[in-house]
Amino acid sequence: MTPEEIEAAILAMPVDICGPDRDAYITDNAEYYTIAYMKGGKKFRFEYLTIENAMFNAEFAAKFLQKGVLLYAVLGPYQAYIGTMTPNGYKCPS
Repeated sequence: MTPEEIEAAILAMPVDICGPDRDAYITDNAEYYTIAYMKGGKKFRFEYLTIENAMFNAEFAAKFLQKGVLLYAVLGPYQAYIGTMTPNGYKCPS
């Protein structure tokens, strides 16, 4: 996304939505996607331009580390929790 597209998506975000609707809007219009996990007491965070790449790498990391890897969508200063990839597969937020 170009900076202009990101700004337009942020400005177009309805101000009266919250919770799952807000997260869905951010996920659908995300600038990038992030995976995050902890290993050896250190936090690791990686960014991907597509949700497919983020999911693929989260699955690889979860299986390698044998622990959950968090997935987020990011739109400007906003982020939305997408779910957790575990060694046994994807878990949606409840």
